[in-house]
Amino acid sequence: MKKLILLGALVAAHALAFAQKNFIDQPFVEVSAKADSLVVPDRIYLSIRIEEASSKNRKSVEEQEKQMLSALRRAGINTDKDLEMEDLSSSLRTFFLKGKNIIKEKNFNLLVRDANTAARVLLSLEEEDISNINISKIEYSKTEELLLSLKAQAMQKSKYLAQKLAQSVGQKAGKAIFMSDNAKQSPSYGIAGSSTGIMVRGISSMSLKSAPIDVEFKKIKLEAEVSAMYILE
Repeated sequence: MKKLILLGALVAAHALAFAQKNFIDQPFVEVSAKADSLVVPDRIYLSIRIEEASSKNRKSVEEQEKQMLSALRRAGINTDKDLEMEDLSSSLRTFFLKGKNIIKEKNFNLLVRDANTAARVLLSLEEEDISNINISKIEYSKTEELLLSLKAQAMQKSKYLAQKLAQSVGQKAGKAIFMSDNAKQSPSYGIAGSSTGIMVRGISSMSLKSAPIDVEFKKIKLEAEVSAMYILE
């Protein structure tokens, strides 16, 4: 019985070695192809900080928070759904400055879904003298779905390219024997040519009551790249 098991293992190992050798010995063509798309971001994250030190009239954090909530609602924001306060360890900080003066601050994260809403939020908060706002991140909500589609497009391009290369030497590209993929998102985006991480200030010359706001974010570039090997027939 042991001899049969050993013999079976040797046969399997030989078959595997033969298959690997057979794969290496096969003529193939290796190609790479890309597919990309530009999309409008539909998840814009704003970081809002209110603090006593930044208030012109030294309003309390609690009073500024009420004004912030009122301003966001005027801008059409559902504060229960799209606004959240950072965890207590980082959102309510106490700074000791010059003796017994205590300065407090709170940090909030706000989600908006288009650039015009973001602009309305900035204007509304500016009217309340709240201008310590950071565009922390933008995203496209259907990124995974789109990247899968782009990978499929890139694979189709790779097969077409393989066929053209094979035909140039009187052959055909057969089935794929190897595939790999890589996907990425462009790192540069922002409002009106700026990038995330900037502080947005000085928009008091505009008004929610003025002409309709028309603001655009740079589109996000999604790209998929594939590499593939096709048997030459």
